[in-house]
Amino acid sequence: MTGDARADQGRVIRAAIVIAALGLLSFSGCVATTSATGASRSPGTESAMPPAPTPAPEPQALSPASAPGPAANAAVAKGLVQIAARARHYEEHGEYAAALGVWRRLHPLVRADGDLELASAIDEARSGQLESAATRLSGALLTAAGLDTLPTTRYHPYPAARESLYLNGSFDGWHWYIWRARAEVAATRRRWEEATIAARQCVAARPVSGKEWLLLAICAGRAGWAAEFLTGPWAVGMLTSRVGPKLEDPVEPVPEPRLANVIALQVPDSLSSHPGASSFGYSSIPRAA
Repeated sequence: MTGDARADQGRVIRAAIVIAALGLLSFSGCVATTSATGASRSPGTESAMPPAPTPAPEPQALSPASAPGPAANAAVAKGLVQIAARARHYEEHGEYAAALGVWRRLHPLVRADGDLELASAIDEARSGQLESAATRLSGALLTAAGLDTLPTTRYHPYPAARESLYLNGSFDGWHWYIWRARAEVAATRRRWEEATIAARQCVAARPVSGKEWLLLAICAGRAGWAAEFLTGPWAVGMLTSRVGPKLEDPVEPVPEPRLANVIALQVPDSLSSHPGASSFGYSSIPRAA
């Protein structure tokens, strides 16, 4: 068994244990509720009440020995999706610290995933943990993901239902997210040069977005690079620069050039009779009479 196979098997076992533990906590809560309800009954009503149902057996942690095969893997995968869905639920309700806790619990259960790493970094920033967010955003995983610009079909916001993207061990998102997060975190930490470099990548990813140009202008101005920003191709996005065309200017498409006439090339006999003329197609071109 290779090292990667052993690592994947270890992740499956850890994920199964976590999922079984979550099920055990839910079962314990149900048992506690049943006990409290039974204690509140009066002695006179016990005989009139039907007997309590037999509790279900406690869930056991899955392992390759006790639950081998595709069924176990499917159960683990379903449990991992539920964990990711719980983190997304916290995010949608603004509970970013709670979502971060779930993301951190998910990390050791799956392979290194760029989307999961990015979600953790963003929630660290939203929770006020800027140093941790900056460290995670500048790590090797997200640095490589920030340069992953193909295919262009990924140039869109994350979909609402994206729990499976955090579990497949790859980066499926738009690289713009990484540079935007880097720029915002650096700007909040007043690292203006770092923010300017990241903001330029944001403009490169979304060249017609005014918000990206505004972020770049602010960061470049704070970094003392305003003079550089107002010259060259960056000046096109500035209202006060003389470089055009501007957003409100009409742009007329340039018509595609076409051949007006096809001229038959007249090749002299001295060239057409040359030994290498056939390799250039001279022999097929009509010669002068």
